[in-house]
Amino acid sequence: MTFTADQLHDLERLIEEEHRRFSRALAEGVGTEHAARQLRALDAARVRIADGTFGRCRACGRDIELDRLIAHPAAVRCLACQEGIDRRAADPEP
Repeated sequence: MTFTADQLHDLERLIEEEHRRFSRALAEGVGTEHAARQLRALDAARVRIADGTFGRCRACGRDIELDRLIAHPAAVRCLACQEGIDRRAADPEP
């Protein structure tokens, strides 16, 4: 996905804010497993920004919606692919 300089700056700022929030939670012992998982996901998002793959769905290769990245900056899948995964997890086949 091609971002404007302003969009990329805003997304990087969101990643940093989320990283600080989860770092505090981890330091305070609040939801440590979840916080550690989120920190790894945010670190991976930083790597994707650096290598130019940020914003590309890992499942289908299409762009991840900007609104989704704003809401969840560490997202690795577009909404359609994530919803498919969530549906399968909620209703596994016998």
